Amino acid sequence: MADMTFTPDFKLYHVGVNAADEAQAMEAAKLLAAIFDFQVRDTDISVYGGEYVEIMKGCGRGSRGHIAFSTLDMDGAIAWLRGKGIAFHEETVVKNQQGKYGAVYIRPEICGFTVHLVERP
Repeated sequence: MADMTFTPDFKLYHVGVNAADEAQAMEAAKLLAAIFDFQVRDTDISVYGGEYVEIMKGCGRGSRGHIAFSTLDMDGAIAWLRGKGIAFHEETVVKNQQGKYGAVYIRPEICGFTVHLVERP
């Protein structure tokens, strides 16, 4: 049963789309930027076309991509979701040396998209 004292504060953080490779990811991000006058931001694993669309440089988790939701309280959110019977990819439920979570992935996929949580600053 979910912890009824916890109030979820989930917000859509970004949508990630799997591209075939780095070239396709960059092309897609540049197209989004051109259409909507967004900025392109290149990272090691992805290219952002604006703030909310991440194009993966090759296949990431999820057959089509991922949907990221943010929360201020990762521990509370994870416990609340577990209380609802939601399962996680347990290898992603880890904290770094500073005690912060990375992306925590939920099972199962939804229409080819995996869902993950991130902690909002």
